[in-house]
Amino acid sequence: MRLRVIDSGHIPPLDCEAVYHGLAAAMQPEDDAILSLVGPDETYVSIGRFQVVAQEIDRARCRTQHLPVIRRQIGGGVGFVDRNRTHIHFIVPHHAVAVPMADLYARFLEPMVRTCGALGIATEFSPINELYVGDRRIGGADAGRIGESLVVACNLNAELDLAAIASCLQAPSDAFRDKLREMMADEVTSVLHELHMMPPREEFRRILLKECANCLGAQLVEDGPTEAERAAMAQWADRLADESWTLAMDRKVARTDAEAAGAIVPADATHLTAGGMIGVHLLERDGTIAELVLSGAFSCLPGGGLETLCHRLVGEHLDAASLSAEAERTMQDIGIEMPGIVPADLAAAIMAAHRE
Repeated sequence: MRLRVIDSGHIPPLDCEAVYHGLAAAMQPEDDAILSLVGPDETYVSIGRFQVVAQEIDRARCRTQHLPVIRRQIGGGVGFVDRNRTHIHFIVPHHAVAVPMADLYARFLEPMVRTCGALGIATEFSPINELYVGDRRIGGADAGRIGESLVVACNLNAELDLAAIASCLQAPSDAFRDKLREMMADEVTSVLHELHMMPPREEFRRILLKECANCLGAQLVEDGPTEAERAAMAQWADRLADESWTLAMDRKVARTDAEAAGAIVPADATHLTAGGMIGVHLLERDGTIAELVLSGAFSCLPGGGLETLCHRLVGEHLDAASLSAEAERTMQDIGIEMPGIVPADLAAAIMAAHRE
């Protein structure tokens, strides 16, 4: 395995996200895999491909704090990204991947586990896609398809300003935000918290590359973006800056609301799974699904498969068994992967909204 290492250093938030999107979009089926390293020169908020911004983030508060909110093509949850965070993305031609996505998480997170160990942080992989120090989460991975590429995004909490993070999240009151901050303090940790200092980026980088070579059996080649890759980065920067992209999931919810008539109103519910939280926005008529939006902090490959799945479920009776069966058929037909989420989870989430 030949692995191009493209280290973009510290760059503005929008460019930070555009780098790996562009590298993935420009990849051709015969190209070498890429390890992309990049970090922001300013703090920003990253939101997952399938999340509804208004349900997750208080954008007014983010604007007050001068924090850009950028939706990525990769799944997962909200990320509060400061300049100490290094984005680590493994980008490979998707046709070359012959194992389920859930199996790849363990493979690509192993270098992170060993890097943490070398730094003095006893870290363990926790299926499906998380890294823990004791009972506190320190990192994890998410995935997505961009063009002909599969992208596995690995992250490690370098430093956590829990008060700042809580202040950006959507919440009914400041008191609730205080509770969120207290909850996070019990459930997450960071490199800074564990070591009481921040290792130099060059030391972290040296150890990580060594462990990538060891764990993946890869020949690492330091490289820079090609002209085609730079052009793709510029295109993705434009897309990521577009408000219609940022609010894509919010507009799906709004379209469902617009379909509501008379006494029929949409129902909402959430359902926690091993693969993340599923959100449901459901409009039902006569015991069947009239409109459906599935959202949340999970990964789905290919990304467009989730919308197709929702369309296929329209008209189905609100019965757990039939919903699960149709979800399974659709996922098999299209080749949808939702690591940690099975058809019965989708049915349970929809039925929770139905009961509401």
